[in-house]
Amino acid sequence: MKVIFFSMHPYEEEFLGPILPSDWDVEMTPDFLDETTVEKAKGAQVVSLFVSDKADGPVLEALHSYGVGLLALRSAGYDHIDIETAKRLGIKVVNVPAYSPHAIADHTLAIMLALIRRLHRAHDKVRLGDFDLDGLMGFDLNGKVAGVIGLGKIGRLVATRLKAFGCKVLGYDPYIQPEIVENVDLDTLITQADIISIHCPLTRENFHMFNEETFKRMKPGAILVNTARGGLIDTKALLEALKSGKLGGAALDVYEYERGLFFKNHQKEGIKDPYLAQLLGLANVVLTGHQAFLTREAVKNIEETTVENILEWQNNPQGKLKNEI
Repeated sequence: MKVIFFSMHPYEEEFLGPILPSDWDVEMTPDFLDETTVEKAKGAQVVSLFVSDKADGPVLEALHSYGVGLLALRSAGYDHIDIETAKRLGIKVVNVPAYSPHAIADHTLAIMLALIRRLHRAHDKVRLGDFDLDGLMGFDLNGKVAGVIGLGKIGRLVATRLKAFGCKVLGYDPYIQPEIVENVDLDTLITQADIISIHCPLTRENFHMFNEETFKRMKPGAILVNTARGGLIDTKALLEALKSGKLGGAALDVYEYERGLFFKNHQKEGIKDPYLAQLLGLANVVLTGHQAFLTREAVKNIEETTVENILEWQNNPQGKLKNEI
């Protein structure tokens, strides 16, 4: 059986290589999967994808014509896959539903605190020998109202951490209502929270959940944190809110237009995306390149679960799979 891994990175190979079955014909490529690279999958029965890949209708049609029967995602999210088309074509899709919620939760607090205490600016200043404290004023988390949108495993861990810092935590989730937070409607959370952290999947219904109207309803000077999916925020509206001072700052690990940009080194050609360039130029923005998942524990779990998913399909290609979407 041939398996091709797209968007493969060295830090994944470290954990993936030793656990690959000897009877698989494995190909690993750093290339993103899209309509320009899909031909690389010819001859494969299984294609493994990362969040940077794109499996829309045309790509799936091509994979189907090559005889691909399984898409094994190395991620929990699947907004980059046209699931309806995959089902119509008979291509099964499996994901890694829970690799390490602690990794995401820890990174959420890390970039949140970096923004609130201006650590990114302080780091740049002291490297230049500037120990002046002007422009580095932060605020205490203790006593603030924090809103957590999405109360799955990650959201609940973030809420627990924020409560430990002394925050009053409000939670919103239309499907999950854990008792660890005060459950409120979305408008109440948006209008009352000093800090909002997003932890929900991206769907057609919540695309641009944070837009011009949302930012108008937020408390002046509030902080927005997103380690979920970039499309949950309207980037143009975010920039306007940040520049006007309506929004106090943004801590982001994801970006609406990150596909084809993140996970690659662009030092030689520079950042040509105008929105991203503007975000990087703002002092009240902390931005990391979709690395919240990147801990040894999480990557190990991702690779192990991916191999287990493929083996399960290999042994029972027509059956219902444990992590099938």
